[in-house]
Amino acid sequence: MSGSREEIEKIERAVGLAISHILQKGCDDIFKPPSFAKSPETDVISQHEKDFKKKHTKTPLSYYKLLI
Repeated sequence: MSGSREEIEKIERAVGLAISHILQKGCDDIFKPPSFAKSPETDVISQHEKDFKKKHTKTPLSYYKLLI
């Protein structure tokens, strides 16, 4: 079964939104910091933003393409 280009673009947008959200707001499922502080994992992600985007865009899209 093959996913349409439209489906793939929808997944790409969703992954992009998720990554943007993590970069802007962090991932508080691990550690919920006070409202004035950033979590430790957000600091680490911010220091390696380019690598984070590259890896975590490619990985979900590769997995999705295996499923279709």
